[in-house]
Amino acid sequence: MGYVVDAMRQVMYGGDISRVGTDLVVLGTWLVGGVLLAAIGVTRMTHHRTLRDLQPSLIG
Repeated sequence: MGYVVDAMRQVMYGGDISRVGTDLVVLGTWLVGGVLLAAIGVTRMTHHRTLRDLQPSLIG
């Protein structure tokens, strides 16, 4: 949260733009890490599912 606040303060009050770039890189890294972890979790949860696992079963 601190990186978001710092970047917004730099942009709103005319601060150092290079600090904004650093903040955006850190936030982007967190975003990519979170998306990767979510994708791994979804893949692991749905990897072994078949149509017969649905309730009620669609295929009998």
